[in-house]
This record gives sequence, structure tokens and C-alpha cells, in this order.
Amino acid sequence: MSRTADADGPWLTRVRPEVVLALAGVSDERLAEYAEDELLDEHEAVRYVRLRDLARSAGASGRNLYCWSSL
Repeated sequence: MSRTADADGPWLTRVRPEVVLALAGVSDERLAEYAEDELLDEHEAVRYVRLRDLARSAGASGRNLYCWSSL
């Protein structure tokens, strides 16, 4: 599902449930490995943890996760 005002956005897209489930299943150890492999700074690494936690919360409460984007 995607909603947009025009071709330049903004867009609101529902993240597919299987993607939310996969993201929710990522362990702290794997996130730390990814941050190290990609040379992420602490601020960037924390954003990935928060995104994972948001996916876990959405799944646990039976809610959807959405992605908002624009040009």
C-alpha cells in the first residue's frame, strides 16, 4: 500500500509483514557486527537498534510499520 500526493511525494508505504518480522528477529549481536562491518558511528548504530525495536513493538501489538519518504 502506498499513498502519495503527487510524483514528488511525500509517500507513505506499509512495510511488508515478513520484512517487519525479519527485522524484529535481528539480535543485538548481529546489529553490533553490522555496525562494525559498515563502520557506523554510535549514533547510526543506535538508529538501527531503535528501528529493530520499533519492528518488535509493532509485531507484538499487531500493528503495521510504515515508511514515510519524500524527495
